[in-house]
Amino acid sequence: MVTLPNGEGFRAYYRGLPELSPAGVESEVTAYAESVDGIHWTKPENNIVLRDAAPVTHNFTIYYDQKSGIPVAEKWKGIGGTLEWVDPLCFERWDRVAQICGG
Repeated sequence: MVTLPNGEGFRAYYRGLPELSPAGVESEVTAYAESVDGIHWTKPENNIVLRDAAPVTHNFTIYYDQKSGIPVAEKWKGIGGTLEWVDPLCFERWDRVAQICGG
């Protein structure tokens, strides 16, 4: 779960699968739900933020880097994958993967 900057609420990111499958399969997606108070949650209609990116969608987590001096394009960060593959990802916005960090 991510606490949004400026007290704007919370966002929970989770792995979605259409059916029970092994780790890191192509059908995995990362989606999110939002909350203003951390108790009541809604899933926006178009809530998938990462698809066709296996195995990074497996065990994926995201956070907002509040340190000063971090470029805006690297404030939203995430990491995910399996034991065989892990790379950090950076986001220009919370809903769109921009690049592999530092790449």
